[in-house]
Amino acid sequence: MSKGVNIYEIMQRFWRENEYEPFSTAEIALYFFLINRANSRRWQMPFKYPTSVISIAIQVTRQTVVNARESLRARNLITYTKGTGKGSHPMYSLVLTDGLTECLTDELTGTLQDSSTVGLSDSLTPYNIEDRKIKDKNSLVSTKKS
Repeated sequence: MSKGVNIYEIMQRFWRENEYEPFSTAEIALYFFLINRANSRRWQMPFKYPTSVISIAIQVTRQTVVNARESLRARNLITYTKGTGKGSHPMYSLVLTDGLTECLTDELTGTLQDSSTVGLSDSLTPYNIEDRKIKDKNSLVSTKKS
């Protein structure tokens, strides 16, 4: 892979997706197992890995691995191709971008941020100042009563 992989962004994306719809324990275990394998291979993807070995490593049944990987694929976190039998293992790749941000250039992102904040501060009322005045006034009144 020519560009460095930011594992923190991958994890952040995963947990953001988890907030939307929680992953099963098996899906979590499989995803982080695959991250570990990809990292140990210096992010050279796709990589082969036997389902039976994954099953033993994350301590779930083979069918649970199959179901979990399909769920991760459906949620666009991984891609895989099935093995064709003994000696031909499934091939896995992690999806390293979320598609939306991949399409945005830095220039467009900056433009969007600038245009979304233009005039925003002008329309805000200074509630903090007003609240502080009321709080100060209340504390003066309570001090005088003591």
